[in-house]
Amino acid sequence: LFADDEPDVAQSTIALLEVLGCEVTYREDGLQAFETYRESPSKFDVVLVDHMMPGLSGGEALAKMRECDDSLIGILTSGYAPETVMGNEDSGNQLFLPKPFSLQQLESCLAGALRLPTERKAATSDD
Repeated sequence: LFADDEPDVAQSTIALLEVLGCEVTYREDGLQAFETYRESPSKFDVVLVDHMMPGLSGGEALAKMRECDDSLIGILTSGYAPETVMGNEDSGNQLFLPKPFSLQQLESCLAGALRLPTERKAATSDD
């Protein structure tokens, strides 16, 4: 699931995601992304959202999605510094991808995101 309110950024990001073999469901804002996720959370492996969007910001959308599924893997994108966007709270299954990003940076971030659940399970199973 991918959400960004800037059409040019959205088009280029969708193209990059498709080059990487991703099946993309695109939404224009955080509220639409949340509503889509709420309808079928198991459909999405990763949620990629822009930080600054009208209505629900990307961070707010991810927080609402986590109310449906706390194992959600989210990637927040922004041109702002990660400390500004994500603050000091525990980011859990959330990564940050600075804008602008390259195909290689997007691929690396997605690969890291898809490893998160396995790493978390391994870390908690040893306890």
